[in-house]
Amino acid sequence: MTSETTGSPIVLFVDDEPALRSLGRVILERCGYRVLEAEDGVVALEVLRLQGGRIALVILDLTMPRLSGEDTFRRLQQFDRHVAVLFASGEIMERGLTDEHEQIAGFVAKPYRPRELAAVVREVLERRQAKQLLTQEASPLAPASARGPTRLRMVPSCARRMP
Repeated sequence: MTSETTGSPIVLFVDDEPALRSLGRVILERCGYRVLEAEDGVVALEVLRLQGGRIALVILDLTMPRLSGEDTFRRLQQFDRHVAVLFASGEIMERGLTDEHEQIAGFVAKPYRPRELAAVVREVLERRQAKQLLTQEASPLAPASARGPTRLRMVPSCARRMP
Protein backbone atom coordinates (compact mmCIF):
# COMPACT_ATOMS: atom_id res chain seq x y z
CA MET A 1 0.00 0.00 0.00
CA THR A 2 2.94 2.37 0.21
CA SER A 3 5.58 3.19 -2.29
CA GLU A 4 9.16 2.36 -1.47
CA THR A 5 10.21 6.02 -1.55
CA THR A 6 11.72 7.07 1.76
CA GLY A 7 11.82 10.57 3.19
CA SER A 8 8.96 11.71 0.95
CA PRO A 9 5.74 13.16 2.35
CA ILE A 10 3.08 10.55 3.08
CA VAL A 11 -0.36 11.07 1.54
CA LEU A 12 -3.41 9.08 2.68
CA PHE A 13 -5.80 8.67 -0.26
CA VAL A 14 -9.36 7.90 0.91
CA ASP A 15 -11.98 6.95 -1.68
CA ASP A 16 -14.57 4.17 -1.84
CA GLU A 17 -13.99 3.69 -5.59
CA PRO A 18 -11.02 1.34 -6.17
CA ALA A 19 -10.28 2.70 -9.66
CA LEU A 20 -10.05 6.29 -8.37
CA ARG A 21 -7.86 5.24 -5.41
CA SER A 22 -5.56 3.40 -7.78
CA LEU A 23 -5.39 6.34 -10.20
CA GLY A 24 -4.63 8.75 -7.36
CA ARG A 25 -1.94 6.45 -5.97
CA VAL A 26 -0.25 6.07 -9.37
CA ILE A 27 -0.29 9.82 -10.03
CA LEU A 28 1.14 10.70 -6.64
CA GLU A 29 3.73 7.91 -6.55
CA ARG A 30 5.02 9.09 -9.94
CA CYS A 31 5.51 12.45 -8.25
CA GLY A 32 7.60 10.85 -5.53
CA TYR A 33 5.07 10.78 -2.69
CA ARG A 34 4.51 7.81 -0.44
CA VAL A 35 0.83 6.86 -0.68
CA LEU A 36 -1.39 4.93 1.70
CA GLU A 37 -4.91 3.99 0.67
CA ALA A 38 -8.19 3.58 2.55
CA GLU A 39 -11.51 2.50 1.07
CA ASP A 40 -13.63 4.45 3.55
CA GLY A 41 -13.54 6.75 6.55
CA VAL A 42 -13.44 3.95 9.10
CA VAL A 43 -10.30 2.46 7.54
CA ALA A 44 -8.80 5.94 7.12
CA LEU A 45 -9.15 6.68 10.83
CA GLU A 46 -7.43 3.39 11.68
CA VAL A 47 -4.56 4.18 9.28
CA LEU A 48 -4.20 7.65 10.83
CA ARG A 49 -4.13 6.15 14.32
CA LEU A 50 -1.50 3.58 13.35
CA GLN A 51 0.69 6.13 11.54
CA GLY A 52 0.93 8.34 14.61
CA GLY A 53 1.28 11.76 12.96
CA ARG A 54 3.46 10.75 10.00
CA ILE A 55 0.82 11.55 7.37
CA ALA A 56 1.29 14.98 5.79
CA LEU A 57 -1.93 15.11 3.75
CA VAL A 58 -5.26 13.30 3.58
CA ILE A 59 -7.16 13.38 0.30
CA LEU A 60 -10.70 12.65 1.45
CA ASP A 61 -13.69 11.78 -0.72
CA LEU A 62 -16.78 13.56 0.60
CA THR A 63 -19.31 10.88 -0.37
CA MET A 64 -18.53 7.44 1.04
CA PRO A 65 -20.47 4.62 2.69
CA ARG A 66 -20.13 3.87 6.43
CA LEU A 67 -18.63 7.27 7.27
CA SER A 68 -18.91 10.37 5.10
CA GLY A 69 -15.92 12.56 4.30
CA GLU A 70 -17.25 15.28 6.60
CA ASP A 71 -17.72 12.87 9.51
CA THR A 72 -14.32 11.32 8.86
CA PHE A 73 -12.77 14.80 8.92
CA ARG A 74 -14.37 15.65 12.26
CA ARG A 75 -13.11 12.40 13.79
CA LEU A 76 -9.61 12.60 12.32
CA GLN A 77 -9.08 15.84 14.23
CA GLN A 78 -8.97 13.69 17.37
CA PHE A 79 -5.92 11.84 16.01
CA ASP A 80 -3.98 14.62 14.35
CA ARG A 81 -5.12 18.24 14.46
CA HIS A 82 -2.22 19.29 12.21
CA VAL A 83 -2.70 17.02 9.20
CA ALA A 84 -3.81 18.86 6.06
CA VAL A 85 -7.03 17.65 4.43
CA LEU A 86 -7.91 18.04 0.78
CA PHE A 87 -11.56 17.23 0.05
CA ALA A 88 -12.39 15.45 -3.20
CA SER A 89 -15.74 15.15 -4.88
CA GLY A 90 -17.45 14.85 -8.21
CA GLU A 91 -19.94 17.44 -6.96
CA ILE A 92 -19.39 21.17 -6.72
CA MET A 93 -18.18 22.14 -3.27
CA GLU A 94 -20.93 24.34 -1.83
CA ARG A 95 -20.84 23.36 1.81
CA GLY A 96 -18.43 26.09 2.86
CA LEU A 97 -16.31 23.62 4.83
CA THR A 98 -13.07 25.16 3.65
CA ASP A 99 -13.86 28.31 5.62
CA GLU A 100 -14.73 26.33 8.71
CA HIS A 101 -11.38 24.80 9.65
CA GLU A 102 -7.76 25.78 9.18
CA GLN A 103 -6.94 22.11 8.65
CA ILE A 104 -8.92 21.96 5.39
CA ALA A 105 -6.42 22.72 2.66
CA GLY A 106 -8.89 22.89 -0.20
CA PHE A 107 -10.84 20.92 -2.72
CA VAL A 108 -10.00 18.85 -5.80
CA ALA A 109 -12.62 17.85 -8.36
CA LYS A 110 -13.17 14.30 -9.58
CA PRO A 111 -12.44 12.78 -11.99
CA TYR A 112 -8.82 13.56 -11.31
CA ARG A 113 -6.65 15.14 -13.95
CA PRO A 114 -3.06 14.04 -13.29
CA ARG A 115 -1.47 17.47 -13.69
CA GLU A 116 -4.12 19.20 -11.57
CA LEU A 117 -3.96 16.65 -8.76
CA ALA A 118 -0.15 16.77 -8.68
CA ALA A 119 -0.15 20.59 -8.64
CA VAL A 120 -2.76 20.87 -5.87
CA VAL A 121 -0.98 18.33 -3.66
CA ARG A 122 2.36 20.07 -4.14
CA GLU A 123 0.85 23.48 -3.33
CA VAL A 124 -0.86 22.19 -0.18
CA LEU A 125 2.30 20.50 1.09
CA GLU A 126 4.47 23.55 0.34
CA ARG A 127 2.02 25.79 2.25
CA ARG A 128 1.98 23.33 5.14
CA GLN A 129 5.78 23.23 5.26
CA ALA A 130 6.07 27.02 5.14
CA LYS A 131 3.53 27.36 7.94
CA GLN A 132 5.41 24.85 10.09
CA LEU A 133 8.66 26.77 9.58
CA LEU A 134 7.03 30.08 10.47
CA THR A 135 5.44 28.59 13.57
CA GLN A 136 8.74 27.04 14.62
CA GLU A 137 10.68 30.27 14.10
CA ALA A 138 8.07 32.37 15.92
CA SER A 139 7.87 30.14 18.97
CA PRO A 140 8.99 32.16 21.99
CA LEU A 141 9.02 29.11 24.24
CA ALA A 142 12.51 27.95 23.43
CA PRO A 143 15.64 29.59 22.08
CA ALA A 144 16.64 28.60 18.55
CA SER A 145 19.56 26.54 19.84
CA ALA A 146 17.21 24.44 21.95
CA ARG A 147 14.88 23.73 19.02
CA GLY A 148 17.62 22.14 16.98
CA PRO A 149 18.27 22.49 13.27
CA THR A 150 15.37 23.06 10.92
CA ARG A 151 14.94 20.13 8.59
CA LEU A 152 13.36 20.84 5.26
CA ARG A 153 11.65 18.14 3.26
CA MET A 154 11.66 18.67 -0.43
CA VAL A 155 8.16 18.54 -1.87
CA PRO A 156 8.33 16.55 -5.11
CA SER A 157 7.54 18.40 -8.32
CA CYS A 158 6.09 16.52 -11.25
CA ALA A 159 3.07 18.52 -12.39
CA ARG A 160 4.94 19.66 -15.50
CA ARG A 161 5.57 16.04 -16.52
CA MET A 162 1.92 15.00 -16.18
CA PRO A 163 -0.39 14.79 -19.20
